[in-house]
Amino acid sequence: MSAVLIDHFLTMWRRLDGATINQIDALYAPDIHFADPFVQLDGIAALKRYLRHSYDGVAQVEFSFESPLLGADEAAVRWQLSFRHPRLRGGDLIEVPGITHLYFSDKVTHHVDYYDAGALLYENVPLIGGAVRLLKRRLQG
Repeated sequence: MSAVLIDHFLTMWRRLDGATINQIDALYAPDIHFADPFVQLDGIAALKRYLRHSYDGVAQVEFSFESPLLGADEAAVRWQLSFRHPRLRGGDLIEVPGITHLYFSDKVTHHVDYYDAGALLYENVPLIGGAVRLLKRRLQG
């Protein structure tokens, strides 16, 4: 069951956009717990609202995935997010690596994303982006 569910997860996220968000009901449990560097939320309705907001204004979005690591009731998968947003970095392509940790039974019950929030957003916002990039370079030595 886990391999089928993970294949469904990968397919859905490769195709996900503002028009397909309602299709997540087939993948996620009604009481899904979702967390990433920006939010922690519970319930499919809250997840849909968050995804709609996240995809609002995005000109292009694509996920590429590595082979998942599967357990009996959990999985982890590394990914690369590539996207364009007209208000971030002048609409240039932004790429961010991350990993998703999932728990599931017949549907996904917990979804936790780990990625660098600065690389996704803060470094690409006009005015503060340059300061964040400079600070990161200084901290790296």
